[in-house]
Amino acid sequence: MVREDSLIRDCASRFWVKVRRQSDHECWEWLAAHDRYGYGTFTVFGRKRLAHRVVLWLVGRPVDPQLQVDHLCRNKACVNPAHLEPVTQAENMRRTRGLRLGPSGSESHCKRGHPYDEENTYRPADGYKRCRSCREAAFVRYRTKKSRERNEVSSDEARLGLVTRKPLAGGKGSLGSPCQYCGEVDGHTAQCPVVSMRGFLHEYRAVDRH
Repeated sequence: MVREDSLIRDCASRFWVKVRRQSDHECWEWLAAHDRYGYGTFTVFGRKRLAHRVVLWLVGRPVDPQLQVDHLCRNKACVNPAHLEPVTQAENMRRTRGLRLGPSGSESHCKRGHPYDEENTYRPADGYKRCRSCREAAFVRYRTKKSRERNEVSSDEARLGLVTRKPLAGGKGSLGSPCQYCGEVDGHTAQCPVVSMRGFLHEYRAVDRH
């Protein structure tokens, strides 16, 4: 028991210096490390743990491992015990989803905050409503990624003339330099070693592109 009390005091002394404590009704911001989801992390017994679970242990309210801790203030970085409530996963999910519910009980906004109105909503074959703004943003990201991949040609391919497509205007790694064997900028001569090296595959691709 003495050893446990000593461990708690040691953890508490390290823990509270990382907290911006304010009045009881305000959020107590965690000032140290956070995980990728925005929750504070704190090392206890050599393992990283969630700061909002540690604080409940420090104040004598240990949380059952089967339960999750709901931030009543909706601030993930808050470690004020008055703002934390252990709940089941189902209840935590229900509360999180409830933040986006409209008066009719259905979701009024997507997870990124776009409204589910008539103009911004569509329903695919599965029947669930989807956000047009999110779909368009994903499409732009996809096209940007593909465009970047098309323009990024390895230096070895360009140096050996293994890529025969025309350069993309203004693209990174555009193929404007001549083949080091035959000197052609776009394609190769019949005597070029690259043609012999690639053989039928080279000729097939050249025909397939036209």
